[in-house]
Amino acid sequence: VMTAARRYQLIFNMKNEVGSNFAIRKAIALGIDREEISKKGTNGLQKPAYGFYPPFLDWAYNDQADIGERNVEKAIKILEDAGFKKDKNGFYLDINLDVFAGGTYADCAKVIQSNLKEIGINCKLNVMEMAAWGEKISSGNFEMAMMAGFQGPDPDALRKRVGTDQNLNFSMYSNANVDELLEKAKRLSKPEDRGPLYKEVQKILSEELP
Repeated sequence: VMTAARRYQLIFNMKNEVGSNFAIRKAIALGIDREEISKKGTNGLQKPAYGFYPPFLDWAYNDQADIGERNVEKAIKILEDAGFKKDKNGFYLDINLDVFAGGTYADCAKVIQSNLKEIGINCKLNVMEMAAWGEKISSGNFEMAMMAGFQGPDPDALRKRVGTDQNLNFSMYSNANVDELLEKAKRLSKPEDRGPLYKEVQKILSEELP
């Protein structure tokens, strides 16, 4: 869900056995219901987020780079094709979701938990104070987390979140092509030159789902 240049997002620990598994990330992307999260988690006050950058800057936003519509059947098939089998409780796997208390984060996380149950993922919520959350996430001691934050006023803010070794790249995601595109875009000044580079970054993110 999002408001202006700020949005809630799920991140995966790309160094963790669970988070580094693309099949799990893809199944979760297809399993969450953004409209329901918006409606039940925020009472509709924050609209569903589409894409991998807030659309407040038309020239930098790629409206084609998205995780796609919710598809429970496809999500389940992805897990089964990856070799996951249901346990005695009907779950293919367990995953921990860390969120911080305050605002609507925990409420949104409860909807995500319910969504993932439908695709056979047992999502265990861990709601904590902001300081404790920050310490845990920054140390890399997590599987999946929910975060937010201002992503403006310039799309170079993407670098902090997905650039290799950047301070807000809690996923520990690293892609040399993404780094190169972000570096090129930073050196340019005209939106018409920079925009296509940021849009390509978003396309890659929609494919790799960090």
